[in-house]
Amino acid sequence: MLFHFGKNIIEIPESYHFVYYATFIVGEYDFLKLSKDDVVLDAGAFIGDFTIKVARKVKEVVAVEPLPWAFKILKKNVEMNELKNVTLVNKALWDGQTRIRITDKGVGSSVGEGDIEVETVSVDQLGKFSIVKMDIEGAEGVVVKGDWLENVCQVAMELHGRENIEYVPQVLLKK
Repeated sequence: MLFHFGKNIIEIPESYHFVYYATFIVGEYDFLKLSKDDVVLDAGAFIGDFTIKVARKVKEVVAVEPLPWAFKILKKNVEMNELKNVTLVNKALWDGQTRIRITDKGVGSSVGEGDIEVETVSVDQLGKFSIVKMDIEGAEGVVVKGDWLENVCQVAMELHGRENIEYVPQVLLKK
């Protein structure tokens, strides 16, 4: 189903209408202060709702999404909106290049034993970012390592699991 929001148009699968509501109506990431000079990492881009919403406001967006079906819709949404400043990466974020298994539960996917094997990439390999939106379903503790945080001014990160809830804020506060 297609939704319109201002200049944006986005395809959202039938059972995921709440994604439109959370991003475009409630504005769950509207607290981020965006400027034309920002380079944004949308880690766990899913179908591209956040990418579509911010791409016209910033210099560049790198959208990373490992699920094949979600990546296909993400790509279509970027193309429908004719966004030339978006780089699409069909991999999972990790602390380096390897292959991992993920379980496809839509917006609640998980890393570990699963039926989908995907290639990984680290944030450091993708570039330098001033703003990071991260919803990577439990891989936060692995990904938060590295030098990439040195350039980041703002982070919006969804944390999964007790270990990440305790560990990740400690790492972020030290940066």
